[in-house]
Amino acid sequence: MVNSAYCFLRTLRMAAALAWIAAVPTLDAQNPEPPSLPAPPTATAPAPAPTESRLHVLTVDTTLKKGSALPVTLRLVRTPSKATSPLPLKISIVEDIAAGSGQILRSSAWMAAMVASLTINEPLVDMRIDVETAGRIEGPSAGGMFALGMLCLLKGESLPNDITMSASINPDGSLGPVNGIPQKLAAAKQAGLSRVLLPYCQRFDRDLTSGTQVDLASRSRELGLEPIFVRDLEEAYHATTGKHVCEFAPPTQEPSYTQSAFDFLSTECQKEIAAFESLRPKMDAVLKQKETRPAAQALLKKIRDDHAAGRDAFQSGKVFVASQLLREANGAFSVLQQLVQTSPKFTQEMRSSWMQQGDDLRARLSQSYFSQSDFPSSLSGGLLFAEQSSWLLDLSAKINRSQLMLESAQARMGEASSDKKILENLARERDYFTILLFYSNLYAENQVADNTYFSRLLGAMPPTMNPADLSQVRSWVPVLLQAQLASAEYFRAGSQLLPKPVRDDLLSDHQLATFYQFSQLASQNWQAYSSGAETTGDIAPAPQGMDPVLQSFLWANAYCHSSLLYQKYIGFGGHRDDRLEWQSLNRSSLIQILEVAQRNALAGIGMAGACGADTSILAMIYERASWFRDGNEDVERLRALQDYWRVAMFGKLCALLAQRPA
Repeated sequence: MVNSAYCFLRTLRMAAALAWIAAVPTLDAQNPEPPSLPAPPTATAPAPAPTESRLHVLTVDTTLKKGSALPVTLRLVRTPSKATSPLPLKISIVEDIAAGSGQILRSSAWMAAMVASLTINEPLVDMRIDVETAGRIEGPSAGGMFALGMLCLLKGESLPNDITMSASINPDGSLGPVNGIPQKLAAAKQAGLSRVLLPYCQRFDRDLTSGTQVDLASRSRELGLEPIFVRDLEEAYHATTGKHVCEFAPPTQEPSYTQSAFDFLSTECQKEIAAFESLRPKMDAVLKQKETRPAAQALLKKIRDDHAAGRDAFQSGKVFVASQLLREANGAFSVLQQLVQTSPKFTQEMRSSWMQQGDDLRARLSQSYFSQSDFPSSLSGGLLFAEQSSWLLDLSAKINRSQLMLESAQARMGEASSDKKILENLARERDYFTILLFYSNLYAENQVADNTYFSRLLGAMPPTMNPADLSQVRSWVPVLLQAQLASAEYFRAGSQLLPKPVRDDLLSDHQLATFYQFSQLASQNWQAYSSGAETTGDIAPAPQGMDPVLQSFLWANAYCHSSLLYQKYIGFGGHRDDRLEWQSLNRSSLIQILEVAQRNALAGIGMAGACGADTSILAMIYERASWFRDGNEDVERLRALQDYWRVAMFGKLCALLAQRPA
């Protein structure tokens, strides 16, 4: 079962079309000179926008410990369609050697196209991008260069031939860390390049040959290269062309939500605090029980910590994050009470029953993903729908992770030798995951039974729910769905390169199950879209009859989720410490990317507000991100990063999809 959980990562493959080149006609009309009159001034026709961009992509062979600067050509081909709805983007990969471009590089091209599309606020539809490579190219570091090249093409700018970049690309356009930069710098020098764009978050990198940390600015200058550290795609574009994609200034004040929403959330917090106080005698009784399992003791500590954090947030006026922390603490204690009353010895019959209960609960949760009765087809409805979907998927993912780990423990017990000590350790591990499954099932059951939080929050929002422009929605839904599929494949391909201990950590991460479910939903939806385009020349509606406005936010949400998994395990890297807490290997890069992500999130809120959209929900997610950003653990910082990315994308979507006054 554990192996099957990982096999899903092989299911998402993007088909690439055969490349062909369309010439763009130019106008070169010239009037003959009249015989008896002076020649009129000749009008110079504007130069046609470039449809081709030549890049140098930096890559590194970690086995040979040698870098390369390989030529890549991007071509933009417009393919007008007669369909009533625009047809999705196609990307073709042209190679001069079999399997010359690896799967991560292919995914990087798609990721770059999606980010470039969102950067210029133009859906990449009714067009094809050809990526012509030379030699063998693989790795995520081409993502930033691809995005810059595509952005220049879409903006009609020529890319200078003396510049290159090595950086991965994130959903908000920020640039992430990559490996092997010292070797790549040497390759850039050898290729005759003079300027190298590098991630602002990565001033040092390990030399693959010597194993020492290298100051990238100093190494670049030693080689006669000009290092340019850039935070995001906008800065990279400005460093390359001297121009800005947009001149939008983020708001100077902390975002806030409406008074009605604040009052509702404050009341919710007060109710949860009162409920917790009434439970204190029962908590003390649990602590006094001599035979309380260690897992129950640890859970009770977490409940108290969550409640204390919720109170702190409430007293600080952060009532949205406070309400969520307090609800989680109270919900967890009701489960703990039932846990301590169960038999101290688990039978196989009990395990089988709880496994089946988990399957049934996940099926119910899956049906709830597309429940739209409480969410209007509007921007505010889409934002809350994305929040609830994340919450439901998280509940389901925790159940799934518990099931997988319990099955793994049981399988290893069956395969183990007769060594008594080994069997005792495996038995303890099996019992731990049995308790975790029992807890996950009951917690999800209780939460779903009282699933009114988001609908009540919606009722506290302003009556104007920000209607969406459906023509814009129809253009952006396939783009966002492609973004999720590309991000999923990006992570799938990268995760195959992880060492076994990290892969084991990955399999025990409940976010992997969330990723799996998002990927399944995206794949099913894309099949419906593509089949509609092939059979009728139009894009078919999504399965389950999901409203397209709500879809937009769901796929943007999934895109950010997949991207975070990639950065957590591959970009930053890391491991679990003795407390089983995640520790990033590249914490300084994480902290600096958080700063960029926070800035981009504020810009997203500003863009949404400028188009007249209510930004209360964006402000709530931003508040939660800022709260966890200041936490002590890297897992909290990663959670903040994902929320900042979501705010940046959601804010831009609100600006793109908002219905303008007639």
